[in-house]
Amino acid sequence: PSLKSSPELKSKVSSFLSILADNDKGSLASVKSLLDRQPKVSDNDLKLIFDKLISMISTTYDPKVGDAKALVKAALHDVGMPSDISQERIGTCTATTVQIQLAIRNPVEYLKMLDTLAKNQPYTTLKGSVVPPNFTFTDEGVGTNLDTGRTISSKVMQNAIMDFGDAETRAFDSSKGHGGLSYQQTAKALNQIVNLNVESSWIWDYSPTQLIDIAKKSKPSWENPIEISLSYEKSGRDARHSVSLVDMNDSNVTIVNPWGKEETFPIAELQPRILSINNPVGLDKGIIKIDPKDPSIKTNLQDDSKKAELLNKISVAQK
Repeated sequence: PSLKSSPELKSKVSSFLSILADNDKGSLASVKSLLDRQPKVSDNDLKLIFDKLISMISTTYDPKVGDAKALVKAALHDVGMPSDISQERIGTCTATTVQIQLAIRNPVEYLKMLDTLAKNQPYTTLKGSVVPPNFTFTDEGVGTNLDTGRTISSKVMQNAIMDFGDAETRAFDSSKGHGGLSYQQTAKALNQIVNLNVESSWIWDYSPTQLIDIAKKSKPSWENPIEISLSYEKSGRDARHSVSLVDMNDSNVTIVNPWGKEETFPIAELQPRILSINNPVGLDKGIIKIDPKDPSIKTNLQDDSKKAELLNKISVAQK
């Protein structure tokens, strides 16, 4: 329907497919997904996306990136099906979540970032931060080095995001299996790369019940994915796992897992696992500060009908 209502857009899509010219069913499926995806991409942004993809096909990228057409196919997949983007066999869940959120929220900027980094050039974010390229992925699978199995777009994007997030602590190297960003580093990447204004709330300051309430108050949706971390596995790499919360009601939550899939499960399963949330700055979390010397506090704590309500409204530190 979007092509029927916009001859200009239809022309751009036709031009792109004719240049691709290999009857690749995967790419055709990605085009359809892009046109039909939720949240919907405006016709104007779709025109910009196909203009960019067409120009990328004829761009000369750093030789380490490889074939331009392969990069374009991966890029089309990413903006058409963001929830299918995967970290594969490396612990870059935080960077992958940032990558997914940029593809969901601003696919036009996503392509600009990928295009710039693939030329081995630093990318300047909408907030003016500089994200250098990180090509350590070219050493993946060499000798005993880790073979991550990621697409070329994911290698380029995730490596740069990881390196940007933890530049002050180490030199990121995906071939060595480096992974993991702290809560603050993830917030930094979301703020500067996705152009958000978020801050971290974590389990040391808030109870699981409070974090669930903060998540609800953040109003997660496909238009407004919210990064959270949870204990996805009992131990190992995914004992702290970053995902995007895209739907939430009184019974269930839906997440985009950076393993390339969407999952829906009971909110009762999330509550004992949630570790942090990058919520909007200035959000009214419903948390109050109390004066411990106030005599009414002792009275309320001794009253079973008031105790739970009071404890649910104060932070861990206040408790």
